[in-house]
Amino acid sequence: MLNPTNIVIIEQNEIYRAGLLSVLHQGGFENCSAISSLEELDSHAPAHSGKVLFLAEIGSDEEAISAGIEFINHACPNALIVIVSDVISDRQIATALRAGADGLVFKFVAPQVLTKSVELVLLGQPVFPMQVVEAMQSRRSAGSVDPIELRNALDRLSKREMEVLRYMCMGNANKVIARSAGIAEATVKVHVKAILRKLGARNRTEAALWAWPHGLSGDAPRPDRGDSSNAAGGRRDPVFHQDH
Repeated sequence: MLNPTNIVIIEQNEIYRAGLLSVLHQGGFENCSAISSLEELDSHAPAHSGKVLFLAEIGSDEEAISAGIEFINHACPNALIVIVSDVISDRQIATALRAGADGLVFKFVAPQVLTKSVELVLLGQPVFPMQVVEAMQSRRSAGSVDPIELRNALDRLSKREMEVLRYMCMGNANKVIARSAGIAEATVKVHVKAILRKLGARNRTEAALWAWPHGLSGDAPRPDRGDSSNAAGGRRDPVFHQDH
């Protein structure tokens, strides 16, 4: 198991809050706690100084999702954030991606789906419902992401930036990209910032999602599997789960 990890549940409903705690404990996550609202974050201290992951039900409208993620990031800058919702629309997914969510799961998924999603996010692998694919297709069809403009943006990337983007599509962390590409981690960070700027993407996940239709998801050499940050295997594409 990936402990020690602090998992903080944010859920207003007391029964569901208790149910989430039970599922996580049964899944082997021992350092779990729960609060009923974002406002309680100020007075809520994790059990120890390890990694922190939030399972947060913070509303269904776009403004609430964006504000909630921003609030969590401000309170705990390096935390992982998984949004939990009973309804996930295309616009909610887009909003969560832009705000920097590490995953979205349906509120009533099977217990094993929830625990596996948490494990994958802790390994650095974004997790989203299958609907995210339809969401990205709908956004492209609606013109919010023009395929021609995106292709032109990709063409503006340098050869090294394209290589780094391929590794990003595999879900690799900067350290793994640096070692695999034979460059410094600081250089990787510079390339990542340039890629996000040129593609107009808000975060790594959004950049990877936009790049998939253009064949960039599996062209990079697989990194050395000896690195613990790549424990799940060579390829680290975001995972899409069903709602049952």
